[in-house]
Amino acid sequence: MLKRDNYLFLLLFLLCFLPANAQELLVDIGIVENSVMHYIRANHTFYVYSLDNDGNIKNLLMKKQKADRLLLRYSSQTNDKLVIAAAPDLQTSSDDLLFMCNEKEIQSQCIWALKENLFEQKYQLYRGALKVKVNQDSFTIINKLDIEDYLKGVVPSEMPTSWPLEALKAQAVAARTYTLAKLKRRENLGFDLKATVEDQVYKGYAFENERSNQALAETKSMALFDSLAKPIDAYFFSQAGAFSSSAQDVWGLEYSVYLRANKIEDQKQAWKKTFSFYELNMALDDLNLADIVAVTVLNYTPERRVQELLLSSPTKHIKLQAEELRHKLALRSTNFKVLIDGQRQKIDFIGYGFGHGIGMSQYGAKKLAQEEKKSFKEILQNFYSNASLKNFF
Repeated sequence: MLKRDNYLFLLLFLLCFLPANAQELLVDIGIVENSVMHYIRANHTFYVYSLDNDGNIKNLLMKKQKADRLLLRYSSQTNDKLVIAAAPDLQTSSDDLLFMCNEKEIQSQCIWALKENLFEQKYQLYRGALKVKVNQDSFTIINKLDIEDYLKGVVPSEMPTSWPLEALKAQAVAARTYTLAKLKRRENLGFDLKATVEDQVYKGYAFENERSNQALAETKSMALFDSLAKPIDAYFFSQAGAFSSSAQDVWGLEYSVYLRANKIEDQKQAWKKTFSFYELNMALDDLNLADIVAVTVLNYTPERRVQELLLSSPTKHIKLQAEELRHKLALRSTNFKVLIDGQRQKIDFIGYGFGHGIGMSQYGAKKLAQEEKKSFKEILQNFYSNASLKNFF
């Protein structure tokens, strides 16, 4: 057999590698990164298979019952890369060892497959199946499932299910479009999307809700496309305050007719975050300014969101994009003003809105649905003008 790189893959998924229905799209979602120990179990009988180098099922290695709880543990001993054991204190030489992926002995991949499609990890349930990618010194757990099942765990995680159904339907289409546009975005990590706000929040089966599932069912396969029939980058965020912004102004991306600034007075609730200058310097330590004494706004977007700032120490100045500062200081948005007290003891950031401000405002979608009785199609057109709503299957 061919020698593989310095890692192995352990694939955990349904009995067939490809979906039974040709009109299904499987996605890989990273749910646990850089772990060295993790318990996992299935709610039905599951199987462990080896795969050949082409990814086809080769041999049945193990069958376990649903009550069995297994430990995934990274091992750096000898050549072992991943150990599946029955208890956390087992050593790689134990007679009780259930299965070991060893680079020298098992050159093929391994599958851990489910008869049914719910996995449990840390009291969370996941549809579909799991893929465990073994890294150099840890492993990553990936949930492999159909896109519509994935979205069942996304929409209620991103928008309150008590909100109007038309807003939930707009969220469903935006999340589906985002997924299609960002497939393989995290390919270097071994999956498509993260399960966090870095992509879309995904909490799995246990977080599903009847109303959000209805929104998905009523918009099934619908997504937004550009003039070249490609899914658009359907970004969304919580609150605009007064205006959303364009992707060009915030991220410096090429101007897009689908991600333009938009007036929407959705939830004009002020926020404030205060730092002492010591706290500010600690939070921005990676800039190597040593002693920040001033923060000056250099320019704004046309919608009056801060675009660029100047951070100054007694000997050095650094320009910083407002979106980068927002992340470093955990500010709610870039729609803020900066206030420094007379003695320069503290600095206040006071603003409106929540999120990057690009694409669809979720509170804006709620307002349009609730107060103006707009349909989900009208809501989407409001935030993603010029995009076409079509079925991707």
